[in-house]
Parts: sequence; structure tokens; C-alpha cells
Amino acid sequence: MKSKGKKPGYDFADIMKSPRVFNIKRRLEKLKMRPLSVGKKKEVKNIADQCAKLKVELRQLALPRLEKKWVVAEKEFSKPETAALEFFLQRGYIGTCCEGGPLLLLLKSMIFRFLVKINIFQDRTDAIQRFLEAQLTIHKNKKKQFISSIIQANRNETIDNFREIYANSFVKDYYKGVSEDVVMGLYDSLGIKLLSEILSRFMTDPYSYRAGWPDLTIVKDNQITLIEVKTTDAFHDSQLRIIKDFIQPHSLPFFVLQIVKAPGPVANYAFQ
Repeated sequence: MKSKGKKPGYDFADIMKSPRVFNIKRRLEKLKMRPLSVGKKKEVKNIADQCAKLKVELRQLALPRLEKKWVVAEKEFSKPETAALEFFLQRGYIGTCCEGGPLLLLLKSMIFRFLVKINIFQDRTDAIQRFLEAQLTIHKNKKKQFISSIIQANRNETIDNFREIYANSFVKDYYKGVSEDVVMGLYDSLGIKLLSEILSRFMTDPYSYRAGWPDLTIVKDNQITLIEVKTTDAFHDSQLRIIKDFIQPHSLPFFVLQIVKAPGPVANYAFQ
């Protein structure tokens, strides 16, 4: 019987025997055993350490810096990427500063006939303007047909398709500065087999793989080179993903170009 005037409930001993309280006690004991992380310094990342760890080639280019602008051949550039591109253009390369643009447009041009055929709106313009990653995601169950299309694509058809796609104002505005010569330089340098392997990998996660491609795509003597331009910043996660999933497995020609300030106002290229 409950004693008169006493509220029903548990006494302290009963509460401490509760399984829930016991589990809380165990968790608190484990927390006491863990070392404190207060004041622990965050791991410092820099591009040199990252390149060494990834076994990626790192080169340096010293450029004059005037009023927060990089100077190449008496031209001033606010962005290091465009300054680096000008450096290579001055040395007989053709190229563009458009992260992944040439490659994505090339893949789209090679499979364009099939994209038009399966367009959900039966609209050629939609097939032109809709991003490649979106179309590959919508039709992810047609991977074999996409690979077959890219293998069957010939050079002349690819050129014609690129010209039609890039004539669209939306595409041209989004992928600024991409030229037919650079796109077809990729086609000739990489070859259909490698391009089909790249498309196959790209289709495993199109939206993740649309970002992180190197800043520059340059071509000379039918040889393609991808260049990531850095100043003081390190690799982003998306860039690391592209390096590990595409550049290294497929042995794509690639290096990191770190832009540094030249010691004086005169051009002093320290390109190694």
C-alpha cells in the first residue's frame, strides 16, 4: 500500500538502476576517457603538399603584378587563369579558359544525334541547350546506347554537331571562348576509345563530375594538356575527385601551374 501523503514514484536508488540511466552513465564515462581536442590546430593544406601527395606535377610561372593585375606581353589580366592562358597563346598554343567546357561539348557533339532522337520533348533545341549532365541523368538507363553512339561518331559528324550546338547563344554564353580547334584537338588527341571510357565514368555521377575540371585546355602539335591554375589556394574537393577519377586513371596530360609575383615590373617568366 502507498503510504498516506506520499506521492507515487521512484526513489533515487530505483532511478539509478534504470537501464536508460545506466546507458547514460556509461556514455559519460567514455567521454571522460577521450582526450580533449580543445586548441587542436587544423591541418594546413597547401598546393605544394597536395601535389606531392597526389604525385601531380607542379610548375611555377612568375608574372609581373601591377595594381592587382597580372601582366603578360604588356596586357593586363585581373584573373590568373586568363593571364596563364595568354602566356601559352603567346607561345603558339591554342586553348581556352573554360573549366571542362571543351570536353563536355565534345562528348555532347559526339552523341548529339542520339540525344535528339530520345529527347523527351522531341525538341532539337532542347537537346542543344539542356546541359549534358541533365540529359545523361534523365536517360541513365541508356548507357549502352550512349557508349555505342560515341564509338560510332566520326570526325566530320562531330564537327557539324559542334558547330550547330555552339551556334546557340545560350551555349556560347555559358561556355565562353571554346573554339572548334580546341574541341577537335581533344578529339584527335584522346581518341574515341578513351573518350568512350570517360563518358562511361562520367555517367556514373553526372552532376558530381560536371565541376572540378582544370581551368585551361591547351593544344599544340595535336597534343592536349589540361592545366589547373593556382596562386595560394589548394585543391577543392571537386578538383580532387576529377584528378582521382579521370585524370590519373586515364593518364590525361595534366599539371598544376602556380602563378607567383615576379620580382620586378619587367616580364620574368620562371616557367619550368
